[in-house]
Amino acid sequence: MIKGEKIPAKAISTPESLSLVKGMAKAGRVVQVVGIVLTAYDLEQATEKSIKTGSVKPISAEVIRQAGGGFVTGAKIGTVAGAAVGVETGPGAVITGLIGGIIFGYAGYYGADWIADYIDEN
Repeated sequence: MIKGEKIPAKAISTPESLSLVKGMAKAGRVVQVVGIVLTAYDLEQATEKSIKTGSVKPISAEVIRQAGGGFVTGAKIGTVAGAAVGVETGPGAVITGLIGGIIFGYAGYYGADWIADYIDEN
C-alpha cells in the first residue's frame, strides 16, 4: 500500500466551498420543481391529443419521452465519464463531470424523443 501524508480537513472543505455547494443544492431543487411542472404540462397536452384523436399513441409517446429516463440515465453516465477523464480532484473534476452530464443527458433525452417520434410525432 502507498503511505501518504495526512491531508488537513481545510484543504478539502472550506466555508466558501460549503456555501457554494449549498447554493448549488438550492438551485437544483428549483430546477427539479420546474422540470416537474413542465412534465405535467407535456403529459396533459398529450392526454388531450389522445382524447381528441381517439388514439393512445400521443400519450404513449409522451410517456416514453418523459419517463424513459433518457436524460437522467445519460446525465449519470456522462457525469461519471466526464469526471473520470477529467482531473483527479477539485473544481476540474466537477467541471468535467458537469460537461459530461450535459452532453450525455442531451443525447439521452433526444434519443428517447427520437424513439417516441416513431410512435407519434410531436
